[in-house]
Amino acid sequence: MNSKTDYLIRVIDQMCAFMLQVAHLLQKNQLDEAQEVINTALRQLAGMDPKMLDMFPAEEIIRLFSQNGDYVNIFYMAEFLKLKAEVYRMKKEITDYETIARKALALYNYSATQLKDGKLMAQCSAAIAEIQGWGVPA
Repeated sequence: MNSKTDYLIRVIDQMCAFMLQVAHLLQKNQLDEAQEVINTALRQLAGMDPKMLDMFPAEEIIRLFSQNGDYVNIFYMAEFLKLKAEVYRMKKEITDYETIARKALALYNYSATQLKDGKLMAQCSAAIAEIQGWGVPA
């Protein structure tokens, strides 16, 4: 395997581990703990404080991370932003939930057009449908 493939496998493994942690915490209704794991994953993916990501519009996140063709990271940022929106939704923090859900939606839409992997594209489509089902305006 080449270094790019090794990197992608490592990212996927790490993000799956984070997602399992979040799912477990959400099942136990440990929302603050789930939010911390989500922020750790976002920090690792973006290389910056998640609060900075919250301030950037989706278009800026896409511009920053698509320059080097890092579409998998954009996809996983969308995944964790969706989870973050879900936590806010469970906490009834509607304004934060809608803002983050819209950002996740934009990242999923972008990822769906850039990813070559059929499974990831299908995950994008399913996530987009789920977020739209929440009634989040695009």
